[in-house]
Amino acid sequence: MKNRRNYYRILNVQPDAPTEVIRSSYRTMMQRMGMHPDLGGDSHAAAMLNEAYETLMDAANRSAYDRMNREAEWAVHTRNARAANAAEHDSHRQCAFCAYRFSALPHEGAPSACANCASPLCPPASMGQTEAEDRRAIARLPRNLPLQFYTHWPQPDAWPGRADDVSPAGLRFQCATSLAQGQVVKVESALFSAIARIRSSTKDDHLWQVGAQFLSVSFARVRGSFVEYRA
Repeated sequence: MKNRRNYYRILNVQPDAPTEVIRSSYRTMMQRMGMHPDLGGDSHAAAMLNEAYETLMDAANRSAYDRMNREAEWAVHTRNARAANAAEHDSHRQCAFCAYRFSALPHEGAPSACANCASPLCPPASMGQTEAEDRRAIARLPRNLPLQFYTHWPQPDAWPGRADDVSPAGLRFQCATSLAQGQVVKVESALFSAIARIRSSTKDDHLWQVGAQFLSVSFARVRGSFVEYRA
C-alpha cells in the first residue's frame, strides 16, 4: 500500500464492517450525499472514496491493508512506549522539587540528597530502610510535630507548620499558608525530610488542613519515645 489513509474512516464504517455495509455506505456517500463529481461533488474526495472502496471490497487488498495498519500502530505504540520509558528514566535524574539534574540514578551511586536544595532523592521506603522500619520509626513520632516547608527554591525563609499525622506514604499537617492541590513542596522537621505533592488543602478557621503524598522521604533513625509536643 502506498499510503496510510484510513479507508474505514473515509467510508464511515467500522474496521469489522462486512462488504454489504461498505457497499451501502459508499453508494450513500456518492449518490445521496452528492459526493460523485457528476452530482457536484469534489473530484479529489470522490477519488479517495473510490480508492477506499476498491481496497476494502477486495479480500486480499483489505487483508494487506489491515496488516499494514496493525504494523503501523504497533510501531507507533513501541515508539511511544520507548519515549515514555525514556522520560520516566530521565525524570529520576533530577530533583522533584528544584529540578536540579544529576547524572546517575539513586541505585547507580547517585547521592541520597539533592546537591542544590538538600532534598532527599529516593522514594518512600527506600534508601536501605524497609517499610516496616519506617512504620516503627513513625509510630514514635510526635503527633503534633513542628515542621517547616518550602514552596520554591531558593526561598530565604521557610513557612512554619505542624504535622498531625505521618505515614510512610505521606502526612497531614496544618499551616497558615494556602497551598494548591498538585503543588510540590519541600518539608523538613527534626525527624524527617521529604518532597511531597499536595493532595488536599482546606481552610479551617484561620488554618489550612493539608494532606500531602511523599515523592521522596528520609526518616531519622528514631529510637525510644518522645514527649508529645503541645501547641
